[in-house]
Amino acid sequence: MGRLLSQENARLKYSLIALVVLLCLSGLISYTNSVDENKMVEMKQPTIENIRARYEARIMAIPGVVFVGNGISKNGSPCLKIGTSVPVEKIRSQLPEELSKIEVELEYIGEIRAQ
Repeated sequence: MGRLLSQENARLKYSLIALVVLLCLSGLISYTNSVDENKMVEMKQPTIENIRARYEARIMAIPGVVFVGNGISKNGSPCLKIGTSVPVEKIRSQLPEELSKIEVELEYIGEIRAQ
């Protein structure tokens, strides 16, 4: 009788261990899926760095543009900053107001010269 109880306890213990392992694996799989979904959302929403990298060469090719960089707009949101060596009014029509829903701020800084 004692041996039968001992075997029953062992089976119960192994069943509990198996249940705990399955629950842990289930939680891990669920967590992994949620992480993958978050990555997919991030991949769908281009970052300001990606947007700048995509358009920088085209913007820099416009005569009078001296830099393209990341910045914070006057209202506090991320933006692209474009610096010009000529007054902005002279080339504004060639420059975007926004790129991929990111605000673009133009700034006249004058010519950049090496010293």
